[in-house]
Amino acid sequence: MAWQHFRNPTNRIGHDDTIPEPLLVKKVARTVLREHSFAAVDITLSAERALQLRKLILQAQDQAEEIAGSGWFVSDRSGLDPIVYAKVYASGSGAAEMLETASWVRLREKMRNAAVFVCEAGPKWLTDNGVRLMPRDDEDWTSLHGIFCKVLRDSEIEFTIVSKEMTDLSE
Repeated sequence: MAWQHFRNPTNRIGHDDTIPEPLLVKKVARTVLREHSFAAVDITLSAERALQLRKLILQAQDQAEEIAGSGWFVSDRSGLDPIVYAKVYASGSGAAEMLETASWVRLREKMRNAAVFVCEAGPKWLTDNGVRLMPRDDEDWTSLHGIFCKVLRDSEIEFTIVSKEMTDLSE
């Protein structure tokens, strides 16, 4: 996992061993799925249920990052994820509503002051785990990637695209 990379002080900013290892914010969506009895299939079968799930995930991400505090942390998702998925699987108006929430405003500010990485569509290392919503094909995946990048730009959040060819974490 990416955050394990930072356990080694030489991999931290300036190779500074006085900088602590990051806190971890992970499995937020899976926790929400489990706690609220959602299944991955719910996301594609009901726009209403998909939007409900995405709103819960946005709130949970905000809470998880609040618990992480003001120190540095690594998160396997962002507050943007549920908004983009709401736009794709629920409704544009639902996603627009989420962009106006206090949770998104807080998360957006944190992202504006963070290093944000977006994995390019199509990496070989992403596999179906029975919970993850997988794209149907390369076109679907490329479209989703484009929406992520557009919403980041529209939200004035700088980001770096990680090439789908990159498989070595040290890169």
